Amino acid sequence: MDQKHKVHVSITECTKMQYNTGPNLQTLKFEVKFKLFCLCVLKQMEKIRELMNENSFKEHREGDFPYSIYKDFQSAYEKSKK
Repeated sequence: MDQKHKVHVSITECTKMQYNTGPNLQTLKFEVKFKLFCLCVLKQMEKIRELMNENSFKEHREGDFPYSIYKDFQSAYEKSKK
């Protein structure tokens, strides 16, 4: 509670590949600084936004990229840096 700049992240039913046993489902848990986590989310969104320009990527995905949510998130991230 005293480290309010950090968040706990839990990813359930994540496929983890292991060399000798193959894939298995696991729950991943970690702690990360909030600003770093937000930066990772922003960069992933940027990557997906760019990939959506490629037909081979876009054709296998349902729906459109949430451009307005991306812009709102990007704006909020930039404001938090000031």
